[in-house]
Amino acid sequence: MQKIMTQADVMRQLEKKYPGMTQKVQEELARLQIAYKIAELRQSCHLTQAEMARRAGLKQSNVARMEQPGYTDYKVSTLAKLVKAAHAHLQVSFASY
Repeated sequence: MQKIMTQADVMRQLEKKYPGMTQKVQEELARLQIAYKIAELRQSCHLTQAEMARRAGLKQSNVARMEQPGYTDYKVSTLAKLVKAAHAHLQVSFASY
């Protein structure tokens, strides 16, 4: 019977074969989570991208871009504007790999 591999097992194997891969995967997952959280926050407040952008003093295209998984240029100051527009708060945390 084969052992079922966990995510941690897969990451260990990748790291052995491709040193530095774990960090790259973690960074990409963090970006995906930020994009998802922005869209989730906006939708939970029943706001359109245009309305959230107006409240935050941004362009609608900026909000749309930040909700895209490939976006990489997040700034804490801009995230703070978005959460303030949604009457929420920004929480940043750090975790080891």
